[in-house]
Amino acid sequence: MSQRVRIHTSIVDFQEHTISREGVVLQVQGKVLQVLTCLMAQQGQLVSIDTLMLEVWGQTVVSPNTLQRCIAQLRKAFGETSQTQNVIKTYPKRGYALIVPVVTEADDFRSPITAPDDNRQAALSPLKSGKTTKSTKTAKTTRWLVGITTVALALFIIAFQTPLPTPVMLQLQSQITASDLHEDNASYSPDQRFIAFERFSSFCSSTFWLQQRSDKSELQLTHVPQQFSGSAWSSDATQLAMISSNHCVAPDHSQCWQVQLIELVALLKDKTPATFNKLGACEHQQLSHPVWQDYQQLLMLRQTKNTGRRTLVQMSVSDGQLKELLSEGDILTFTQLPNQQLLAISHAGNGQSELLKVSLHGEILSRVAIQYRQHTSAFNQVRLSYLTDTNQLILESDGQLFTLLQDGTIKPVPVPSSLRLSRFAFAGKNAVASMGGIDLDIISSNPKGTNLQTLQRSPAFESQAKLSPAGTSKQQNMVFVSDRSGQNQIWLAEGSWPAKGSVLRQLSTFGTSVKINGLVWAADGHSVLAVVNDLLYQFALDGQMSQLNSPVRIKYLHQATAEGLLLLEYQHEFQEMLALYQPTTGTLEPIQHGNFDDARLDQYGTLWFSDASFNLYQLPKNQNVVKAVLPEFKLSAFTIEGENLLATTKSGELLQVDLQLQKTQLVALPKDRNLWISDASAEQILFNQKQTISTDIMEFSW
Repeated sequence: MSQRVRIHTSIVDFQEHTISREGVVLQVQGKVLQVLTCLMAQQGQLVSIDTLMLEVWGQTVVSPNTLQRCIAQLRKAFGETSQTQNVIKTYPKRGYALIVPVVTEADDFRSPITAPDDNRQAALSPLKSGKTTKSTKTAKTTRWLVGITTVALALFIIAFQTPLPTPVMLQLQSQITASDLHEDNASYSPDQRFIAFERFSSFCSSTFWLQQRSDKSELQLTHVPQQFSGSAWSSDATQLAMISSNHCVAPDHSQCWQVQLIELVALLKDKTPATFNKLGACEHQQLSHPVWQDYQQLLMLRQTKNTGRRTLVQMSVSDGQLKELLSEGDILTFTQLPNQQLLAISHAGNGQSELLKVSLHGEILSRVAIQYRQHTSAFNQVRLSYLTDTNQLILESDGQLFTLLQDGTIKPVPVPSSLRLSRFAFAGKNAVASMGGIDLDIISSNPKGTNLQTLQRSPAFESQAKLSPAGTSKQQNMVFVSDRSGQNQIWLAEGSWPAKGSVLRQLSTFGTSVKINGLVWAADGHSVLAVVNDLLYQFALDGQMSQLNSPVRIKYLHQATAEGLLLLEYQHEFQEMLALYQPTTGTLEPIQHGNFDDARLDQYGTLWFSDASFNLYQLPKNQNVVKAVLPEFKLSAFTIEGENLLATTKSGELLQVDLQLQKTQLVALPKDRNLWISDASAEQILFNQKQTISTDIMEFSW
């Protein structure tokens, strides 16, 4: 970042700590310029009050009025007021945004976001040998890309031994793929000549491809659809290691993972078919995350079948023998450092994680707790990347990027949420990421499961739809989670949506990307409760939000009972627990441990839950004996309405169970709708419907 920049009609000098306008020079405090730097890093975007307070003051406890005074000083220096807001826009109770361009003093005064010129547009166009891009997908991606030629990402260097440099910029370079298929898991070859990626033919099977960056020509590496759990390039780019398994395996069927090496020299030289070498035996414990340690060793994660915890193992390339290297907690992800050491993130239980520095012999050299605070969910899948060029550690959590510092704190990196980016991979000054995702809709039906009607149809991810409790209002209202505004928010549909006269409005106003795990109505129907980044919040229907105390980080909120109790899921040590929580007293009562998919209490206090294998169980009130129910069915989701349990099965039916009479009824659902139940009332049933996954690979430089 330049020491002198122009903002609107003012010159900001970061070295002299001054802001000049029309010949008047104002001296400003360092904290004021730090606030301005945070706003510049996300120019044009809302920066939340929490983010500004954390970035500028860190652990120091200060009043929010301190931030307001800094904003007031900036407004005065820029010649504006809180009423005009020509430079800095205020989002009441949410944060601020710098709404004018930032240019260096020598640059022309122009907007940094411009429409691409002809050459730039050509670079954004998909170029594939032997394949024509379908017009519908091209039109869709063009709409996303128009006007997005510069994406500001503030990346701060992790302080291992070097000072923090100024933020750098990540710029959108080109679109790598643009097919109607799902493409994901891209990575660079070490020489950066090629990008390897998966192209999916179904939800759980894919083939591997190479794209040459110079001309975007593609080469298919594998031809038999398989399920992959990671790939890794050798340092000389002559081999690609990948872990494959038999695809689309039913939950009760045996699955095995096999490490394979693809020899690329002959293939890349004269298009000779690639040769595959299998390493070791077929493993019945899941292998993932392969990384080359050297020419003779591969590092990867192996998941223990009984506990589900992952260990770091080493595989010999010569004979395929596996050796356990690190079994501290549950190893979520790891990366290599240039000094022959590893950095790993280990889940230490109770929703807590640690950053471990490890030798190549498995010796733990240091450990520090990762401080998630309110930034992200501790239960997300994470990926760790070390950027050699800048000595920087990047943490990806559910599509969000963070810099991870040596003291365990994480700092959000702004990512354009409207693009729905995920699975970042870095190499030198380049990065690739997947853009897009699952299109999820809300479907309604009558109580018999017929007369299906789409309530929400958009390219967004609409989920967790819940109907207001009966008798709490004159009309049936619905809440749901959607990223239609660019990131996850809670929405309220008042009335029989989408009938005439019904109203749809956004209930939450999160300033940054969040993970919402569980959305339920309070018993009185006047508010809803949700778990946001593992913390408990309450949202009144007028939009007021309040955080409720909770003694644990919550993994999922399943239900609010008529008595005001919350049925929630959390983690004790490494065990998943269902518990009843009373927010007013803070009482937490564990009632069952296991591995859960869905859970509900009926009106008699009986606990019903399904496990990770989609089997249904019941636990009557004041008893400790769990009973398997309807073992002939595998449930994708279920809910309870009055005396009835309603569920969708893995085979595509609606299952209706009278809890008193133990009478069951099956209703066939349309096979092409891919439905699972979300909620039900006496008048209607809500389903989620998954549309085709659509993702493309995008490339950035910084």
